[in-house]
Order: sequence, then structure tokens, then C-alpha cells
Amino acid sequence: MGNSLLGEERRYVMRDAYLGPEYSEAEIKAALDKQGVSFVRREREALLEDVATDIVAGKVVGWFQGRMEWGPRALGNRSILSHPGLPDMKDVLNARIKNREPFRPFAPAILAERQAEVFEHTHPSPFMLHVYKIRPEWRPRLCAVNHVDDTGRLQSVARDENPLYYDLSRRSRARPASRSS
Repeated sequence: MGNSLLGEERRYVMRDAYLGPEYSEAEIKAALDKQGVSFVRREREALLEDVATDIVAGKVVGWFQGRMEWGPRALGNRSILSHPGLPDMKDVLNARIKNREPFRPFAPAILAERQAEVFEHTHPSPFMLHVYKIRPEWRPRLCAVNHVDDTGRLQSVARDENPLYYDLSRRSRARPASRSS
């Protein structure tokens, strides 16, 4: 409003919340070594392939990259990722990982250009601040993130805001869901 009244240009637009600390590869390796955690370093394409395959297979993935988000939401740089369409995924995450009440839903990440297809509102939600109705045809396919009132507190993911997370989301979505018993 002030810009409009004063006839000034907009000075700052917050495009992302990746304002927290970042750790170098050497720091991460040292921390993992200190804890005795085994790991394998993957190049970008192999990393995306392996993680997308794990998500589609029903595995839960801890995703850590770049600068951490500043604020209360995990927005793709320090996130727990899983398949949103597996019927037992919400229970698995609540009971084994988050240790919280079983009714609490998880937040869907959606490619920004697909938001209107899945949700009844099109206003972007890059900071996971908006709760929108999930379209009826998508509710069964998003059972782990569909709340009792058929809403989801979504994060719209744009490639220019977080390229690696966007590419992972796109790759995970492009595969058919399958699960081994």
C-alpha cells in the first residue's frame, strides 16, 4: 500500500525462506563420521533417481540440502518426504517418526503449475501458509495428506525457487506408485 501511495517501486519480494544456516559437504561428512553413520554420496541425477524410487516404493526419506528454512515449516531443504497416496503412510509417520497424534495430517508439496489441477484454489503457497480444499477426484490419491475436512496445507513448489526439490517432486510424481508387501 505504501509503495502505491508514495509512487515507489517495490523494493523486496521474498521468494523463499532459505535464510538459515548452510553446512559444507566437509562439515556434513564430519558429522556423519563422528556419529558412525554410513553414507554414499550421489551425483545429482543418481540422487534424484534413487530418492524418487524410494518414495514411490513407500519408503520415508530424510531430505537435507542447502540453507535451512527460516521459520516453522520444512519447505524442501530439511524435510521428511514420503508417498502421499499410500493409505497407511500418515499412521507410519505419526507413530514412528513424528511421535504425534494420529489425526494430524501431513502437508502436500505440489508442483506450482499443477496446483489448480489438484486444489480448488490457485493462489501460490510457497511457504506452506495456505490451507486449500483438495479436489474430490484427488482426495483418495492423496489420502496421507488429505485432512478430515478434505483440505491440505500445501506448499507450491516452483523450479526457480528450489530446483533440486522441484526436480525430485516432479520425478517422484512421474512414476506409478508400487509397494512390495
